[in-house]
Amino acid sequence: MMFRKSAAVACFIFLVGALFLPSLVLAGSATVTWQPNTEPDLAKYRVYWSTTAGTYGTHKAEVPKGTTTQVANGLTEGKTYYFVVTAVDVSGNESGFSSRVSKTIPGGTGAPPAPALSSPANDATVPGTSVTFKWNAVTGATNYNVRIYTEAGAIALDQWVGNILSHTVNSFANKGKAFSWRVRARNSSGLGPFSAKRTFINGTTSAVPSAPALMSPANGGYAPGTSVTFKWQAVTGATNYNVRIYTETGAIALDQWVGNILSHTVNGFSNTGKAFSWRVRARNSSGLGPFSAKRTFINGNETSSTALPAPALSFPSNGGSAPGTEVTFKWQGVQGATDYNIKIYTATGGLAFDRWVGNTQSYKVYGFDNAGKTWLWTITAKNEAGTGTVSARWSFVNK
Repeated sequence: MMFRKSAAVACFIFLVGALFLPSLVLAGSATVTWQPNTEPDLAKYRVYWSTTAGTYGTHKAEVPKGTTTQVANGLTEGKTYYFVVTAVDVSGNESGFSSRVSKTIPGGTGAPPAPALSSPANDATVPGTSVTFKWNAVTGATNYNVRIYTEAGAIALDQWVGNILSHTVNSFANKGKAFSWRVRARNSSGLGPFSAKRTFINGTTSAVPSAPALMSPANGGYAPGTSVTFKWQAVTGATNYNVRIYTETGAIALDQWVGNILSHTVNGFSNTGKAFSWRVRARNSSGLGPFSAKRTFINGNETSSTALPAPALSFPSNGGSAPGTEVTFKWQGVQGATDYNIKIYTATGGLAFDRWVGNTQSYKVYGFDNAGKTWLWTITAKNEAGTGTVSARWSFVNK
């Protein structure tokens, strides 16, 4: 009886070539060859391989005695495989593993990067029931995946389209619905990352709706409470409205399509005298209409008894000069103020600078040309009760 827990089986390996599996993943093959055993009760050989040395699991192939070669197919390019062989006698006793050999399958350049999208352009209006999606080639890619999402984020299409750079999708409704899309590539090394998403409106080429007229909160007014209701007038032909709210620094605090309604309540305001701005736009099956003009409001209470007085200006002095490309503006503090607004105007009254600068009594503004131009400026204070009185308007010459 043959029983060899440590019998040696000499093993050699070489690359046979590359082939395509049915899954279209480029793979390689390797041939394992070993020296034959001479025991009379030898029955067969078992061949093991894996990508982790010393961990092989169950055997991948089993060949009868007299055979000393086994082809390992379906090996991924760029990966290293480890091979061992055992001998089995007629009673089913299996020897120990042979010495280990390894082979790195040539090829494999890493997963491809994200493709750059070409069309439809971001936020474009695309009419028709068929839409063609295009993207730029990615080096090393062998297949591209197109994924399209509904406005609610559900996947409407998820398709591997082959090694091509455009794909036409049929059966769009052409009714003004919003979609988003992105693309990723793959090769023998694996899946690359998705591109950034782009959005588009699938609609006709007729007129888009005009900008809505805003109603409340009033421009420059107060909207107290932790919930604020925004209202606007209807636009002919509109099927949906987008409300966009901005913080005092211009960051988007809310960007939401709210449906075919004329008011929308937003919760979560702090009611602490912060300034916000807002605007609305409409859309229909033809696409996106323009935004309305922005309105600003203060989220807090206006109390006339605690209204802040106008700050007293200090520098630049009224009618004086301030040379240089940067000018530091100074004013006296107002009791109870938590923020100050500086506005700078051209000599003709055009607004050149408008910023809330915090609870400070000086602020440096850059970008003057030191060319003898006349400028005007004002300061306004505010706190959680609201915005105070604007200061007197002083002028100075920048030279």
